[in-house]
Amino acid sequence: MFGVRTQISSQAVYGETGRFPLHVRQQFRMINYWIKLEELPANNILKKCLNEQKDMHTSGNNAWVGKIIHMLNEHYPQRDHLRLVNNELESIAKTFKSKIYEKCQETMLAEINDSTLQPKLRTYKLIKTDYRLEPYLLLNLSRKMYYKIARFRVSSHNLRIEIGRHENPILPAVERLCLKCNMHVIEDEKHCLIVCPHNTLSREDLFKIANDHIENFEQLNKEDKFKTIMKSKEPELLKSLGKFLVNIDA
Repeated sequence: MFGVRTQISSQAVYGETGRFPLHVRQQFRMINYWIKLEELPANNILKKCLNEQKDMHTSGNNAWVGKIIHMLNEHYPQRDHLRLVNNELESIAKTFKSKIYEKCQETMLAEINDSTLQPKLRTYKLIKTDYRLEPYLLLNLSRKMYYKIARFRVSSHNLRIEIGRHENPILPAVERLCLKCNMHVIEDEKHCLIVCPHNTLSREDLFKIANDHIENFEQLNKEDKFKTIMKSKEPELLKSLGKFLVNIDA
């Protein structure tokens, strides 16, 4: 969907879409089904099966309902989940999803910011500070522009900082210099977007629009200019970013 390399971190792809791993949705379905069973009348065969499951669990045997209780205990400790009444079930149904989402968001953002675990996300962690669907994905852009923005954000692009790791032997990061200018610096995302003289004409429109939407943009340092553009939710600025990346073929 993004046109990124298969080696890219799953956390980055989840982060761009604001989605969660399958196991999170599995937990929701299990809890919803359990509540549905609990609300059935006592003479219903499925309700009887649930009660058998509870007896098995109480006796120390492995049972499906034990997995439900384990999940609930993580968020509702010190409660007897085998003897809940309907109004308690309704309360759990309303809050369980938000608790799971909150915990998962914290975990995903922590993994994105862990440079030891995710060294390739060195730039992404600077611009991904909240867990949501990124606004550029909701714009009516061309597929090529979607690809370019996504690839640039998650470091799956054609800049030397990335392609140097695929050379044989692997080129050390400090030697992945920009070949488009004579500044003798590493060609990374910030250099490409903000600094490189080779891209001056291509970024004129981008900087003009950034000045319109970002307060005191011209007074910001290079890193802050980079972060404010990449974090922007302004449709006009995001479209201009896409055009810039297409023009320079990053």
